[in-house]
Amino acid sequence: MNLTDDQRRAIHSPGNLVAAAGAGSGKTRVLVERYVRLISAGGLPPDAVLAITFTEKAAREMRDRVRQAVEARARSERSARWEELRAAVESARIGTIHSFCAELLRAHPGESTLDPRFRILDEVESGIMLADSVDEALREMVGSGEASPPQSPHLQIGRGKDVEGFALHAFHTLLDEFGPAELRVVLADMLRGGGEVRAAIESLPPDAAALQAMWRDQLADARRAALAELLGSAAWRDAADTILGLAPVAPAADRLAAQLLAVAAWLAAPPADTAPDFALINAINLTVGSKKLWPAEGDLATAKSALKALREAYRAAAGILSFAPDPQIEARAAEAAIALRDLYALSRERYAANKARADALDFDDLEALSRDLLLRHPQVRRRWAGELRAIMVDEFQDTNEAQRAIIYALAGLQPAADPGPPAELFVVGDGKQSIYRFRGADVSVFQQVEQDIVDRGGLRVRMDISFRSHPHMLTWVNLIGAHAFARTAPLQSFETPFEPLQASRPDPTHNVCVELHVASGDGLAADRRAAEAALLARRLKELVERDDDRLIIYDRDERRWRRPEYGDIAILFRASSAFEPFEAALRAQGIPFLTTAGRGYYGRSEVRDLIHLLRVIDDPTDELALVGALRSPLFALDDATIVGLRLEKSSSLWEAIMADAGRDAPAGRLYARKVLAELQTMRGRATVAELLRAALERTGYLATISGLEDGERRRVNVEKLVAAARLTGARGLRAFSEYLEQLLRAETREGEAPLEGHGSVRLMTIHRSKGLEFPIVALPDLGRTAPPARERWQARPPYGLALKVRDPDDQERLPTAVLLARRAEAQMERAESDRLLYVSLTRAQDYLLLSGPALKSSGESWMSRIATALGHPWESGGPPAAPEPPMMEVFRHDAPT
Repeated sequence: MNLTDDQRRAIHSPGNLVAAAGAGSGKTRVLVERYVRLISAGGLPPDAVLAITFTEKAAREMRDRVRQAVEARARSERSARWEELRAAVESARIGTIHSFCAELLRAHPGESTLDPRFRILDEVESGIMLADSVDEALREMVGSGEASPPQSPHLQIGRGKDVEGFALHAFHTLLDEFGPAELRVVLADMLRGGGEVRAAIESLPPDAAALQAMWRDQLADARRAALAELLGSAAWRDAADTILGLAPVAPAADRLAAQLLAVAAWLAAPPADTAPDFALINAINLTVGSKKLWPAEGDLATAKSALKALREAYRAAAGILSFAPDPQIEARAAEAAIALRDLYALSRERYAANKARADALDFDDLEALSRDLLLRHPQVRRRWAGELRAIMVDEFQDTNEAQRAIIYALAGLQPAADPGPPAELFVVGDGKQSIYRFRGADVSVFQQVEQDIVDRGGLRVRMDISFRSHPHMLTWVNLIGAHAFARTAPLQSFETPFEPLQASRPDPTHNVCVELHVASGDGLAADRRAAEAALLARRLKELVERDDDRLIIYDRDERRWRRPEYGDIAILFRASSAFEPFEAALRAQGIPFLTTAGRGYYGRSEVRDLIHLLRVIDDPTDELALVGALRSPLFALDDATIVGLRLEKSSSLWEAIMADAGRDAPAGRLYARKVLAELQTMRGRATVAELLRAALERTGYLATISGLEDGERRRVNVEKLVAAARLTGARGLRAFSEYLEQLLRAETREGEAPLEGHGSVRLMTIHRSKGLEFPIVALPDLGRTAPPARERWQARPPYGLALKVRDPDDQERLPTAVLLARRAEAQMERAESDRLLYVSLTRAQDYLLLSGPALKSSGESWMSRIATALGHPWESGGPPAAPEPPMMEVFRHDAPT
């Protein structure tokens, strides 16, 4: 076997070990070989080794590869021991953390108090049940006027003994802030947040006054940290040094120089307190200044640049440094947060009761109950300590705190664990590839485990030799990665240090392996994206179909360089909502493609049209859904007609549609009124599938979409939705609406993409490409940025629970908690965005095509990250300030400004 030194150490070193496995470093091979060593040379029976993988598909792959390795040894050595292992490996404990948790809980019905025949709810089933549970809690309050307070042993409510009137007080407080519909959504989302939200709620103090005090302390800490980061940043230090250096030669008669001298004096003797006044910095005016008054050529430009850099550095931190809490907003936010905490606890109890009646658990239950079972029952730990002698965990960067606690308890690393021979713990992961924060993954858990293993005498093996990409590609990726992961302040727990990859492959026969296409940044976003999609499709066609003999793909099977084919290409996206313009562009060029849409199917226009229609039938006051249905091919009303309807003397758009407009009204309006009224009368009497069939028949929708581009696919998508409605057996629109909502929200845990469709360009999200590799990767839409934060609530353990309450003066003032939560979320989001960029770049084996708009200014987009790393001032229209790296070529598709 050809193994690197690091791979060999990871396979053969005894004891606890963490393998920091970079992209393409052969971690699956190492996992399999270490497993085989444990059951062969190590003498452990397969059922004494627990191997935990991230998905069921990864577990099947590992089981197959272990079986193949054992069978190969059995054939070559022909010993009784290998024949025994070949039979025993069929029952090996290789699976997901949730499959093991289910096994653990079923093995201990007495301690867990669970019926061992419990079933596991998938994300859709649990979503429907928790929404029903929220409805029960709200109906209970409205109906009785007083509800029993939460009694959950998992959540200590600090209201004291006087809980009379709890329901009415909490309910009316929250109704003032949210309204019934939004409150229902908030509570369902909180329950869906699982252990992370629960931990955030448990961290809250007992009452509103204590909560406000906690916010004041958190704000002071955040200000100190922001100030230290600002004054220690390279941008601030460099600008300050330049200003202080220019001060002795600044002409006092010049208006810009006068500002520079004042700023220099401020910098030389900053205020001693922890909250200096930055008014002077914020008021810097760069529109003044005369070059004639400055002694040297370029001094004025240098001064302006330094003053601008100082001002912009401050403004980036001004949100926290200049924030002044409003006492009225703070009091409202604290009261609402305490009320929501209590109402959440009540809803959670109802959800728990419903699951108990159904003998069902969700994924969060599996983790929480398994952790509690192991930590609270020594005899359970002793039993599993006796059974398991080695534990292996793949993709540890995607675990959470509850999963870590389970692994530690099994491995004897938990402080409460009984003395005795601990199990050997082997974890594999790469913090730079942690991209599942939306599922509760916490990269800080992996980093803490790394440190714990080393502190306890174990090994950290860095597997940094990549077998995936060639040296030119890795040189470029390392350049971008080093910049993206760099920080001016010490790394926080959710940030990851950068470790470069080394190449094992030989140099390619071509120098250029990265193309950056800079499109126009002008015009509407939809038009820009369509133009970018068109230029990318044209470029892909050129690469594959041009006549030259440029060999950029290495064929591993034939061991030679060759020309690219469409099946070599994958286009990766941050979101599935970006697929359609690129599909249209590929179709226009006659390029075969396969879309791995995942939940993106439910965002297809034809599916969305019918979802909007169902929501309108269920709730005619849902005006967004009604507008969506009216504008769609279902009714094809134009925007002017819809706006005219809304401006009529009716209280709602639905009433305007239903009003008698006379026979002279536009035919489209009369038609929409007739069909919607008929469907509304079927509500409650027909199943959802029957409603959909009736809608399709009355509107002729299938015939309409069949005549559109890609009509056959659209028809299939509609039939798929009807089939889903039939399979759920849902008679109520609300239940089916919740079902669809879950499918829209929850990406399946089986995140890998299918590999069928050979000969076609594959389109998929970056998340679904995790673990895969492609000869050519195209990464478009580099100008995309995160939308501005608009969440009404946020909850994570670092900051607790934050609610955006309504400002009675309509000034949009934020509570301290929301400011701090958004600041923390923005920092965590940036860190994960950097990791997501890194994952996308490291999917490529041989060639990268990148595209995005020319920048108007620097920012948080990936185009900005890449441009800054390369020293390219694209925001000024180019050309690059520095020569291109030899492995990269830049194409501009807009006129220089």
